Amino acid sequence: MGNTKKSLLASGLAVLASAALLMGSTFAWFTDSVSNTGNVIQSGDLEIQVTAYRLENGKWGSPILDYGDNWNPLIEAENWEPGQYGAVLLKVRNQGSLAAKVDLDFRITDSTNNLEDALWFNLQSFTSAYGSASAGAAEEKLLFEDAASRPSDSADATCMNEIEAASLPTVTQPQGSDSWYAYYVLEYGMYTSAGNEYQNGTFGLDFTVLATQAPVEEDGFGDSTYDENAEFATYNVATEDEFKAALADAKDGDVIALSSAITVDEPIVVDKAVTINGNGADFTTSVENSFALEIPNGVGGVTIKNCDIAGSDSASTASARPMGIVVRPGAGDVTIEGCTFTGAAAQLGHAVWIDGGNTGSVTITGCETSRPINLSGYNATVSNVTIAGNTFTNTFGVTEVTLSGALENVSIRNNSFGWGGIARVHADGANNFSFTNVVIADNTGSNVNITVDAAVQELYDAALANGGIVVENNVRG
Repeated sequence: MGNTKKSLLASGLAVLASAALLMGSTFAWFTDSVSNTGNVIQSGDLEIQVTAYRLENGKWGSPILDYGDNWNPLIEAENWEPGQYGAVLLKVRNQGSLAAKVDLDFRITDSTNNLEDALWFNLQSFTSAYGSASAGAAEEKLLFEDAASRPSDSADATCMNEIEAASLPTVTQPQGSDSWYAYYVLEYGMYTSAGNEYQNGTFGLDFTVLATQAPVEEDGFGDSTYDENAEFATYNVATEDEFKAALADAKDGDVIALSSAITVDEPIVVDKAVTINGNGADFTTSVENSFALEIPNGVGGVTIKNCDIAGSDSASTASARPMGIVVRPGAGDVTIEGCTFTGAAAQLGHAVWIDGGNTGSVTITGCETSRPINLSGYNATVSNVTIAGNTFTNTFGVTEVTLSGALENVSIRNNSFGWGGIARVHADGANNFSFTNVVIADNTGSNVNITVDAAVQELYDAALANGGIVVENNVRG
């Protein structure tokens, strides 16, 4: 149920403010043109309807955006000056068969002359069982409608430069809620103390109404927690170009969700702290000996989940290496969960390759792979790696985890291995060999042996003797 995302049409808010100061007077007069280019509504298997209103003479006017169609500019203003004020109201209704979690996301798209520093906002939300009776409640939420109460500076109201971090409690809407609404009231304006430095500035803002399914008993088949981890998708992508564009536009914390299979013709460098949710879709690299995804130096907080990462179908020769994910030196925290790694010539490719020198933790859990995981401490230490609860299905007789060089704080527990064995301690890391707090325990499989290359046998035996590596409770079966 949580794997399908559906995008609904709305608009992105663009605010353009130009400032013209009347010199030689005690008053500062500003002019402004503010236009709306579209707000975006994203949802799972939901039918979200949004109606938007503008405050006009103290009352909410006719709908500007009505159910995602026939929308007009949401904010229009002219002749702005310090103290100028506006407000908009969004009314969200869930018409779908699934309960929904609803939230807002804001993104600054343009700014000159630091104009956002001269603007302020106030954002509030509430819910009501009666849509038409709630206009008065929305008006009661207005804090700054009275000109005498207009904010002078950031001590009075939150500066617009902080709107991307704006946070409201997530609203849960029941399914098929014909008369149940979530409301969002956005007040905005220019500080009364705005000065000359903001002349001729511009400011752009996009906002997104996000929705995904909610953990509610009535749609949970008797299990009220089955979809409690459903997350908001900031971007839904169906092609390589859409994926690259989403990644380029993304900010830390965003979610990029695949809505169909994607084939990439080069490694995708994940340079933001984002979540990539494959929703079970194929993520295939068409290039032999090439990784599909790369986490580079200086990037952490990356989660890759529910992806079926496949190697090239043409990788059928002994020299072809279908690759999955590579974690480069200097990369921060990376979580890989619920993924499947497949591909031809699986004995030579790698599901995950971790280069030494990572600065964060790497967690691989709940995955199924026919390709090995490589901890490559040839030149620098691989540290803080957890490989737990995975199923290794390699039938080529090659060991499932490759250990080489310097390793520290590595845990390989509670996995199921094929008949190739648990791990190979590789000779390539002989010159940098050092095992510290490496634990291989509580695994099962048709072969739970650890193969050690002759060049590092004595080093490995010494690590066993001094407790640098602990191997215990691995059961064949």
